[in-house]
Amino acid sequence: MSGCWQKNIKRDTFKVKRVISGNSLELVNGYVVDLVGVQDNVSCKDFLLKRIESSNRIKFKFDSKSPFKRIRKSVSDKRFKAYITNDGQCLNSEMIKRKLSSVVISYNLSDSLDVYLSYNSKTKNIVPNLPRESRRSSSGACQGHLTALQEACDFESSVTRNYSAKLASQSPGAFNIGQVCDIYKEVQPNWKYVNDPRSNEFFAKASSTISEMNLTGDCDDFAVVLYSLITAIGGKARINFAYSKYGGHAFTEVDISEMPDSKLLRTVQRKFGDYSIPDLKCRKDARGQWLNLDWWVKHPGGKYYEYERIKEFYVLEGKCSD
Repeated sequence: MSGCWQKNIKRDTFKVKRVISGNSLELVNGYVVDLVGVQDNVSCKDFLLKRIESSNRIKFKFDSKSPFKRIRKSVSDKRFKAYITNDGQCLNSEMIKRKLSSVVISYNLSDSLDVYLSYNSKTKNIVPNLPRESRRSSSGACQGHLTALQEACDFESSVTRNYSAKLASQSPGAFNIGQVCDIYKEVQPNWKYVNDPRSNEFFAKASSTISEMNLTGDCDDFAVVLYSLITAIGGKARINFAYSKYGGHAFTEVDISEMPDSKLLRTVQRKFGDYSIPDLKCRKDARGQWLNLDWWVKHPGGKYYEYERIKEFYVLEGKCSD
């Protein structure tokens, strides 16, 4: 996990030529550093000007999605994303802790979310708009959310079904882990994360998110789409509402209890071209063995969101559990 406080942050100190905006700096060597997770606004720019004008020097740690890992003359793209430090403080997190900026989520910042969750308990807006835990009885709130999810998960829609079948055709046969990888590999990198200010008990239909919104939405929209695509081709899945001190989050899991264990990790490694993946994160209970399909991880079976309470929704079966 990349972050300002890793011990391997780049030791070299670089001189800043100018502050371009609230989230970007130009170095004297011509490179431009974009600050990971920080918004461009007047408050952020003023903060950077005051912090850097005294020494004009920074250290940085590349974001894992940066196009290169070290500065060299042969690189034509002289712009990269990074966490920067000045006088021992991470300026990215300082701006967020001082409420000068909010965390900006995008695919290129996929390794930044866990880092910022630890900075400030006010960061609950990172995973916004999950229905709050209702003051109604647990069973009443559960049923209300289940009904809304059943309306959103239109896996029988021709749009949803055709899209899922097209993706899964790369790994033909009965429902298998290869099809899960093919679906995830297409949807997750192309997902455009956008805050959703809608009411607490409304979820966009999967078909609408696919065809009209071009894979745009927040965490619950992603969960609905993944659930619907998997269910449309005969897989078994569930949607989870997870709550922690930072707020709420939604994510999907797929049941892999009937898939051969020997092929699971090997298939994920092959499909994603990463043989360094050490293991797959799952949860096992009386209903099955469930593989994590959260939107912020890079492959099926990535790290789970750290939650304190969780509600599980079996949409097709019409059941929910606390």
